Amino acid sequence: MRKSDTRQQKLSFDKQRQTQHQEPLDVMEANAQEGGATDTSITAAMIMMELHNGFKAMDARFDTMAGRLDRMGERLGKQDARLKPVEAVSLRQKTPFRHYPTELRSWNCAHKQWLSSTRT
Repeated sequence: MRKSDTRQQKLSFDKQRQTQHQEPLDVMEANAQEGGATDTSITAAMIMMELHNGFKAMDARFDTMAGRLDRMGERLGKQDARLKPVEAVSLRQKTPFRHYPTELRSWNCAHKQWLSSTRT
């Protein structure tokens, strides 16, 4: 079978499928007036339902991620609270806290105040 034959069959099948699903306008209007559902309205409802379910799933994922981040923050806060101020800074770098420049020391104090205010 040649490519052109396959393409022709596919086009005719697509055209046939399109004409099968199309209702005449007067039938659609009659169904709408009688309160009956049309193919279009059913399809739209199905699409809306899929979107709704997708958004619900995304919401659940974001809630779990937010919960994980909260728990991580709590764990880090507990670790930070157990350390003395000098140890907290000099853990990663071996330079003692008193040798740090003033702006770093003030930033660290401000950061600790912010941390303590968020732990309430």
